[in-house]
Amino acid sequence: MMDVDTNDEPKSGNDAGAIGENVELENLQAQPTAKKRNRRKERSRKKKPDLETDQSAAIATQMEAVRLDSASPQNGVPELRKGSEGSAARNLDGGENSSSKLVSSAKKKAKRRKNVALSSIEKLSIINGTPSVSVSNGNSNLGRGLLTSSMTNVELPELKASNSMQGGPLSNGPTNHKSAKHRNSPDPGQLRDQLDTRRGSKNQLPRNRQRTSDQQRPHGAAKNKQDHGGSRNKTFQRKHDHILDENKFEPHLQRELVQVMLKEQQTVVKGFIRINQRNYREAYISNPDGTKDILIDGVKDRNRAFEGDEVVVLILPQSTWKQHEGALQKVGKVIHIWTPVHHRQAVGNLKRLQDGNSRQVLFSPRDSRIPRMRIPIKECPYKPNEWENCLFQARITEWEDVRFAVGRLVGDSVGAEGDIEAETRALLLDNEINWMPYEEKLFKYFPSTPFTPAESDLVGREDLRKRCIFTIDPLTARDLDDAVSCEKLKNGNFKVGVHISDVSFFLKEGTALDKEVAKRATTTYLVQRAYHMLPRQLTMMCSLLPGEDKLAFSVFWEITPKAEVVSHYFTRSVINSCAQLAYEHAQIMIDEPDHNWTEGELPQIFGGWTVEDLKEVVLSLQSLAAIMRQERFDSGALRVDQPKVVFRLNESGEPISYATYANKESHRLIEEFMLLANMTVATDLQNKFPRLAFLRCHEEPQPDLLKKLIELVEKFGIVLDGSSAGSLHKSIQGYSTDNRTRFLALNSLCSRPMVRARYFCAANIHDVKYMRHYALNVPLYTHFTSPIRRYADVMVHRLLSSLLGYCNEPNWTVDYVNTIAATCNKMKFCAKKAGEQSSELFFAIWVRNHGPVEEEVIVIDVKDHSFDALVSSTGTNIRVYTNKLAASVEFDNSVIPQLCIKWAVSENGSKLTHQVITMFSVVRVSLRCSNTNLLKVEASLIPPGF
Repeated sequence: MMDVDTNDEPKSGNDAGAIGENVELENLQAQPTAKKRNRRKERSRKKKPDLETDQSAAIATQMEAVRLDSASPQNGVPELRKGSEGSAARNLDGGENSSSKLVSSAKKKAKRRKNVALSSIEKLSIINGTPSVSVSNGNSNLGRGLLTSSMTNVELPELKASNSMQGGPLSNGPTNHKSAKHRNSPDPGQLRDQLDTRRGSKNQLPRNRQRTSDQQRPHGAAKNKQDHGGSRNKTFQRKHDHILDENKFEPHLQRELVQVMLKEQQTVVKGFIRINQRNYREAYISNPDGTKDILIDGVKDRNRAFEGDEVVVLILPQSTWKQHEGALQKVGKVIHIWTPVHHRQAVGNLKRLQDGNSRQVLFSPRDSRIPRMRIPIKECPYKPNEWENCLFQARITEWEDVRFAVGRLVGDSVGAEGDIEAETRALLLDNEINWMPYEEKLFKYFPSTPFTPAESDLVGREDLRKRCIFTIDPLTARDLDDAVSCEKLKNGNFKVGVHISDVSFFLKEGTALDKEVAKRATTTYLVQRAYHMLPRQLTMMCSLLPGEDKLAFSVFWEITPKAEVVSHYFTRSVINSCAQLAYEHAQIMIDEPDHNWTEGELPQIFGGWTVEDLKEVVLSLQSLAAIMRQERFDSGALRVDQPKVVFRLNESGEPISYATYANKESHRLIEEFMLLANMTVATDLQNKFPRLAFLRCHEEPQPDLLKKLIELVEKFGIVLDGSSAGSLHKSIQGYSTDNRTRFLALNSLCSRPMVRARYFCAANIHDVKYMRHYALNVPLYTHFTSPIRRYADVMVHRLLSSLLGYCNEPNWTVDYVNTIAATCNKMKFCAKKAGEQSSELFFAIWVRNHGPVEEEVIVIDVKDHSFDALVSSTGTNIRVYTNKLAASVEFDNSVIPQLCIKWAVSENGSKLTHQVITMFSVVRVSLRCSNTNLLKVEASLIPPGF
């Protein structure tokens, strides 16, 4: 089923030390004479009088309109960090002593940079009364003057921008300056002087290091101003700087300016960026109007945003928009990173730089969406041959050059490529999964084991220890969150109970343990093991193991035999599960009610209950669940199934076989009552806590993608009705019996327009229609039933405890709930990706050990030189390239995308007819491991007849 439901690094000590050293260095700066300084400013005015005056006036108008206050006693001087050219890093406090040292430099380079900075603003205009900043593509040197860069922070009053990675390793996160009263526009000449003062000492040498003789000059340097060789060098250097600037990012605008632009300008939008995994030069954000995504074309316009970051994008003029599938697609560029979601770290390999640089090495991330990094060689293993076939983790510390970032290694080697444990660590690191055991100092925040509830713990709880309550879970599960019960009432109705582990009783809010659990947010399930959200001891303490007294939250419904809910209530309880059934056990009870159970077929049953008692409960719940499920889909629910692969491992942990995991009635039985519990809790919480309710929504599919899909599959005789979730579900199910492989492909295609479900704070949504859950087709939904493995459920339990009067209302703010929701959303997705990558890892290892292997695949997308397909036996997505086939290949997109392949000869030597590959074509491929990456599966098309 699709995923609809069911932090920044601190500065290193070295960085801090460098800043401190350079503050001291400023005290040694030489001061040019006033006469020289005046001559330099006069020459600058003569060169570009109109440009500077006009631009300064425009800046003054811009500042007056925005009314931003960027002036303070601290930002009268720049904050400089060490740059790529080796200039001294400075971080001055703006006091009297330091400001007196910041005087104009006599060096030509500083003067040239000032002029470039002034000429870099192409346009400052007011659109609909709102300021907009358009930076020239030719020069991104604004970071060296009027706007800030990741290396400098030069601020002018009323106008600020930042070129740092917002909240990234070099930043303390977005600032929140308070607006000051409106001030008079500054005099243009004062702006020039101010800029001159701020930039003048950029490249000054300390007095004791200034050149005093010809021997100290660089080779070819001019001795005096009349030497024309100096002018030629200056001209060459200026051209060289222009080339370098093409590879520099534009500065990010500051949040205050962006906030105004978002309110007033329709050409500025906010959203989460998605980077094409197969083409890192393409990125997208969703268009707020629901139409085609906004394209961010190129790494430079992506402007240091990473996958998943919340960004602000400026939509570029229509002349830059791209033709895509017969329509114009809007193009934009990132002007601000609102919330940095990605951790700016990656796993990859180390290589020697080809430019002969002996002080740095190249780090190549496995994820192409992350830039390559230059790493100081002093951080690498001493012997380069120790780098070969080894994985390392690196963190980005700077990213000014579009082509390369600057980074540092994190820890030691991750391990050898191709090793299962090393590859597992790599995918955990890439997905920000903390798999390290909890520190023992945190164990003091929960009772020691073994734990038996005391009488004081049972006050206010309903005693259900004598009821027939049991769990139904996967065979090897240990984190047993939920148990079920069912009793027939005298009036013929049923009293159905769902009993959820009371984790919030043990996990006290605000403790150090609670904060760490909130960061992990979810349990991560891999092929060979699970990494639990809670400490192992606490997991077992909360798990509803059979034969033990356990604290729980229980919800009871009175339900008629026709599955109509009459009433419900919640209570804290104490239970004693009588059995730990697996889905397989419950399925036998459903399929074979008269099955003769032999000793050892079932796990131990406690409390004097029998197999017949358990079977009666299972069959009663199954009869109700079947009706509830049918009514749910008749009422408009949607389900898009995705296959799940399970592996059988040998003693060394390597895969020896695999199969797809089939969901049967026993799974659906539990699913229906968990859904009912979650919906019931959501409604009660929203009624009681309309602002702080912790809920989960699922928005409608992206309309343009859904429309495109419907139009495309119609050409293959498949009719989909996308007017609602229910109509789409019925359309998909109409093809469930035609062809299993085609049905698999159709489900995969229908999952593409879907958006991810997400947690949210009720206060953030003012229109109830946006609280809805599209796939479930219900107005309110949340997660309550899995607190051992989801922190979101713990939040819900705390609210429910308050609702029932067990504790006071949580002292939460909306911002706090938003933060927890954002973390839960991120980590849920990261855990999902880690699980999928783990399956891909073990499938690749299986292919490596058994390949090459032939598999049947079904095509789901056709491109000019390749096609994407699903492996029928696993549902694995692969790409098959056709540009290196021993055949003639033509791509035709006139009616439907198709590849026309003319094979030379068949296996027996006879000529073959044309092979045409379109969507839903079933072909055979050969799977093998890549020669360069042992865990990358490559597929090659097998000619028909072979």
